[in-house]
Amino acid sequence: MIRARLLPLLLPLLALLAAPLPAQELPEDGRIVILGFDGADAKLTEQLMDEGALPNLARLRDEGAYRPLGTTTPPQTPVSWSSFSTGRNPGRNGIFDFLRRDLATYQPDFAMFRISSEPFLWGKNNHRLIAIALVGLSLVIGVFSGLLTRRMGRQLLVSAGVGILLGVGALVFAKDVLPYRRPVVENTRQGDTFWEVAGESGVPATIVRVPATWPPREFGHGDILSGLGTPDIRGTNGTFTLYTTATGLGQAKGGDSEGGGKILEVSLVDGKGESVIPGPRNRLFDAPPEIQPRISFSLDRSASPPAVTVTTPTEVRTVELGTWSDWVPMEFRFSPVIQAYGMARFYLVSADPFTLYMSPINMDPHRPPLPVSAPPAFSGELADRFGLYKTVGWGMQNMALREGYIDES
Repeated sequence: MIRARLLPLLLPLLALLAAPLPAQELPEDGRIVILGFDGADAKLTEQLMDEGALPNLARLRDEGAYRPLGTTTPPQTPVSWSSFSTGRNPGRNGIFDFLRRDLATYQPDFAMFRISSEPFLWGKNNHRLIAIALVGLSLVIGVFSGLLTRRMGRQLLVSAGVGILLGVGALVFAKDVLPYRRPVVENTRQGDTFWEVAGESGVPATIVRVPATWPPREFGHGDILSGLGTPDIRGTNGTFTLYTTATGLGQAKGGDSEGGGKILEVSLVDGKGESVIPGPRNRLFDAPPEIQPRISFSLDRSASPPAVTVTTPTEVRTVELGTWSDWVPMEFRFSPVIQAYGMARFYLVSADPFTLYMSPINMDPHRPPLPVSAPPAFSGELADRFGLYKTVGWGMQNMALREGYIDES
């Protein structure tokens, strides 16, 4: 029997799976695979299946189960998937749109998650308290040493001197090493998902790239990789970067914005030049927005036929005209002990004028700054098994395409 709590959450699933199939044709092991297509029109899909244009989907329909689902009001991706996942309408799951209003500033913000920060340890007093603790610890060691050696005065004097040196070092160096704050991310969708409730009852599940699931929540007997809503390493929906020798391109097309792209002009001498890769926002220290980790790299466009060699501190990639590089790992340093790991791909758009496109910097699935899966190791296990993959929820390069920086090739 289905527990009462499970029933309302499983209604959308049951609607999807209902089909006039004989019981003996159902999978013997009881496993169910649900394929969800965002923005797909059921009538058009059925027509294409009947015409033979979608033979694989038609085979799945004929051998499994197929039912069109109703949508939500408004019929938007985060709204519909939140209702599908929880069995709740928007009034109860809290997702009404792609955007929400920030009640503190009345500015629009992304609706599927909320990024804020909270003090790390003692906040701005970290280095001061550590300095005081080191001095105190040295004095305590001095007292015990004095009692053991019966030279209290000498041991206290030595310990005090060592403690003061350590304390001064902490005041000078720990200020730029230990963060004041740490980022906190909250999934704004309310309500338990059907896989979470099923997991509590011992039913295992693997959830891959379902929208409105970032940051992912751990649940019993299952793994989840977050989907649409997962930001890039900058915390945006997909900030690309364009390197070009064309002047005024950013101003002409409205680039250099966090919501779209950053346009960086470069100068090439004999086909060679240098530039930087802007990194994530600094949410750890009191630094102005323009002060952020970045990676310096060099460009060599002297090859023939047209190609460019991109050399970062750790990687070298050669990209031919009209082709993509593979994933380039990147390490952004906030301090000597704190790094953020990402990855991006390059695409050589044009040789004259020189135009090199860099995709949004995805969080590295092996070492994401913030989890993209639950349990956290699941994203790395997938990369080990299938290779590196996009972690940004909005994986298409539509922003650069819309502005005409790249084409559909």
